[in-house]
Parts: sequence; structure tokens; C-alpha cells
Amino acid sequence: MEAEWRSRIVGTVHAIILTIGSIFCFMEWERFHLQPGHAWHVPDSDIPSLLATQQGQYIVVPLASFFLGYMQYDLLWMILHKEKHLDWGMTVHHTLFIAITHYVLHGYFLVKTFAWLGFCEVSTPFLHLRWFYAVMGKKDDPWYFIWAAVFTFTFVMARVVGFGWGLVDVWNAKEYWLRLPTGLYVVIAGLHVAYVLNILWGIVVVSSFVRNVRKQTQLHKNK
Repeated sequence: MEAEWRSRIVGTVHAIILTIGSIFCFMEWERFHLQPGHAWHVPDSDIPSLLATQQGQYIVVPLASFFLGYMQYDLLWMILHKEKHLDWGMTVHHTLFIAITHYVLHGYFLVKTFAWLGFCEVSTPFLHLRWFYAVMGKKDDPWYFIWAAVFTFTFVMARVVGFGWGLVDVWNAKEYWLRLPTGLYVVIAGLHVAYVLNILWGIVVVSSFVRNVRKQTQLHKNK
């Protein structure tokens, strides 16, 4: 239990940093007005001129590297600490994004896309806060319900609605990435797999919250 507390605290810190970083990624979208192709790929030949600008390289590089490091840590943690109760959904999710991020960083791809992908982490701190209250036996505490409500809302808005909007944006710009190496097609397919996982998890999250609301309503009626 102590190990999971530490892991979830680390996950919360990671999520907060990544969420704030993703906001800066959104702010960099204005740079794509001058270089629309950079939203999807920065060629090696453009990097020297990019570094010479006042803004420098896109923030996605250090931020995606930070995200990749955490994904590798968390996957290893799950394998070592939960070998008997391994969450296969999370294992597939982490493995998928580790592979995607390695490829994207290697080729400087999907600069624009990382903004909304990183912002999906906005729901994670509330997931962990809900868990902290649950393991402390405080499911009847009003704050447990608040964290559960905020988690449900942010999960659906970021990981289902926002992610879906992001995929629409990817397809609207297909004339840019269809000319890129075939490996990127696999990355795009992987993003669709991740979206399906988000939808399935979203159904579970919303169903769990609805049950919680019904339970709380019933408790208030019995008082």
C-alpha cells in the first residue's frame, strides 16, 4: 500500500506538470501560421533556423521526453508491483504511448498533436485524490464525492471529447502527414486505439459516478 501511495503521488506531480506544459504547447500553435508543416513534422534541415529564433525549439521536445520517462517508470512499476493483478488496459495504454512517443521524438513528428494529448492528464490528479480518500475509508466524506465528480467531468471532457476533437484535427490535416514516412501511419492508428480505450474507460468512469450519485441520494433520503 505504501508503494502505491508513493506511485500515485509521483503520478499526480507528473500530471500537473504535463497539464501546465500542454497549455504552453497550445500557446505555440500561433507559430504554425508561419510554418504550417511544423505542426506535423519538423525536418532536420529546419532545426538550425528554428533554434536561431527567439522562441527556440518547440516545447514539445522536453515535455514529451518528460512524459516518456514517466510512462516507462509507471509501466515498470506496474509490472514489478502488480504482477498478480496487472491492469492489462493500462499496460496496453502505456506500451502504446511509449512506442508512439519514441517514434515521434525521433522524427520530430506531431508537434501540434501533443498539446491535446498532454492535456488529457488534467483528470489524473483527481483520480488519485479520489483514491486517497477511498483507501482512507472516507467514501462518505463530501470531498470524496467532489473529487469523483471533477474526475468524471475532466476525464470525459479531455479524454473523450477533447481527444475526439484532436483526431478530427489530425484528419483535417491529412495532406501534411500523408506525405510523411509510413511509420507515422502506425502512430496515427495507435492514437485511434488509445481513443477506443478512453471511450471504454469513460463508460466505466461515468457508470461508477452515477452509482455513487444514487448511493449518496439514497443515504440522504434515509437520514
